[in-house]
Amino acid sequence: DTWELLLRQLESHYLYLNEEKYWARHSNHGFYQSMGLYNIGACLPELSCAPEACRIALQRIEYFLDHSFSEDGVWLEHSPRYHHNMLRLLKLFHSFSNFPETLRNRLSRQISQGEQALQWMVQPDKTLVTMGDTTHLLLGDETARNALAGPQGSHTSLASGMAFYRATQSPSRFCYFAQTAAFHSRVHKHLDALSFVWWANGMQITADAGRAAFTAPMKDKALVREGFFYADPLRIYAESERAHCTVEIDEKPESRVPERFYGSGLVQSGHDACGAFWTLGRVPRRDGLTHRRTTLVHAQGWLLVADEIAA
Repeated sequence: DTWELLLRQLESHYLYLNEEKYWARHSNHGFYQSMGLYNIGACLPELSCAPEACRIALQRIEYFLDHSFSEDGVWLEHSPRYHHNMLRLLKLFHSFSNFPETLRNRLSRQISQGEQALQWMVQPDKTLVTMGDTTHLLLGDETARNALAGPQGSHTSLASGMAFYRATQSPSRFCYFAQTAAFHSRVHKHLDALSFVWWANGMQITADAGRAAFTAPMKDKALVREGFFYADPLRIYAESERAHCTVEIDEKPESRVPERFYGSGLVQSGHDACGAFWTLGRVPRRDGLTHRRTTLVHAQGWLLVADEIAA
């Protein structure tokens, strides 16, 4: 009957999700897979595979908590939108009642850290800052209100490679600055090394292209080798240096092969005697070159950027 057919299909799903070779441990897809595997066991304990499904799923979720979040709670896929997505997913998983208390406590800490990090990713217009594969997402009133009424000053996540500055003098006079300098994996990574978004005097001064549609696969093998996996010209542009406030060298895109992963490129940050927030970043570039960038941003509405490209 229908119920027996459903159980057979769930067992088939279990056999697939249980296979290590099908587990997408490198991206958020693997977390969704792990939640699905856990649900098979937790919701249908009468299945013979239920205990094993739960055990493997919890191991994999612990793996993501260990490897896919920075030590200060940022999801390491180069994108505030995916950080927001994964925070919602953690909250959903935390609402389940039948898993170990030690994991529940760890999830609570992860959610708390993630919410604190998310507050800094909200722009003055109540949208997420469009870095990496982030769409122009207008947040719910409560989330945006809490973020904008929340922390002022600066926050630097050296582990994730993100830095933020916010100073609100009045509803129409505010300064917001966000910078990214990270290459943790190929997932949702744009050619945006040391790029930044800046708002001053109530308006946005610099922007980031954000996410373009995932379309037909790229057939140009040379571009695939450079890390462009989608053929849409808008997608190619959105991932390129020219769509970000960074430096393009010799009119050629940087390669995004695994050998180029460097983690975080933020080195230091702080405040000077005049109250300006400064960051220092350093990232490897093509042909043995290094890109070093110093930025200073002030609530009075000015920004200084100094770039050095050297061997």
